[in-house]
Amino acid sequence: ARALETAEESLALEPRRSDVLYEGVEILGAIAQAARAAADPERAERAVELALATFELAIQSGYNDRNRARNAEKLALVRERPRFAELLAQIPEVGD
Repeated sequence: ARALETAEESLALEPRRSDVLYEGVEILGAIAQAARAAADPERAERAVELALATFELAIQSGYNDRNRARNAEKLALVRERPRFAELLAQIPEVGD
């Protein structure tokens, strides 16, 4: 029940490794899915918003695996947001 709060506390420490940040994005995506399944839309919304903010930080820190982000099952709710596509577009395609 405290997973979202723990994620928020961890992000307050301002990690800068892109891989650690991206793992946080997937964790937050899973929290959003669980919250939606538990009929807690407010918690799901908080998790999605935090996932998007964390994804932006991951990209700024060098995250570059478009395919993983595009296909991760845990990010299904996050991908529904237009902001996700905007952030994904900031990652160069492999071979560019």
